[in-house]
Amino acid sequence: MRRLTLAALILIAVRLHAFDAERVLLPIAVQQVPGAYGSLWTSDVWADIRAAGVSIVPLRITDTNPQFPGSQELPVVLFEAGHPPGLFLEVSRGAAITFNLRIRDLSRATETWGTEIPVVWERDFRTTVTLLPIPASDEFRSTVRIYGGTAGDVRVRVTDIETSTVLSDDVISLPATISEFQPPYAELNLSPNANLMRVDVDAVSPDLRFWAFASVTNNATQHVTTISPQ
Repeated sequence: MRRLTLAALILIAVRLHAFDAERVLLPIAVQQVPGAYGSLWTSDVWADIRAAGVSIVPLRITDTNPQFPGSQELPVVLFEAGHPPGLFLEVSRGAAITFNLRIRDLSRATETWGTEIPVVWERDFRTTVTLLPIPASDEFRSTVRIYGGTAGDVRVRVTDIETSTVLSDDVISLPATISEFQPPYAELNLSPNANLMRVDVDAVSPDLRFWAFASVTNNATQHVTTISPQ
């Protein structure tokens, strides 16, 4: 099994002729980033690729100086991005490729194998997203993560499910980035109020399509649960 880098995200030296590409979003792409309560987070990405009729074994992306088997046929372009909240890959349209993305707390490596994070093709981005139910208590820290296909504004409304009380209703900007491979991004940390919450995200800017999900982290165990759109 061949190991490749995606977490370090250094431009991979592969000679690729021009191809008709579409983007796929990796919402979390980090390598050993310290977090709260002594946690140390990393992300592992595996790609199962079949190019030009040749099966390429699943690729774990962790090394900083990778060598690709059959590199001239590889349908993916990776670029240096440091430690962004997310990353766009360009994949040749129609390529037979699937991804698996998992985040892990290395400080608790013997306790858990981590949490799978959705990998989303840009064609599946939306103009409206609903996330529920999201816990809001001192035992958890809950974050709504929003990724734009382009820069723009979204409206984020947080509602207490039990009382139907609107807790906040704000327009949030997804700012432009310096690289086309870094998605416009915003996040909202939800304040604990001991109840369950519903979050509705709607595009404000014309033609804006986006993706959003919530990550819920247990403060004691650091276990992460993801809440995907309804």
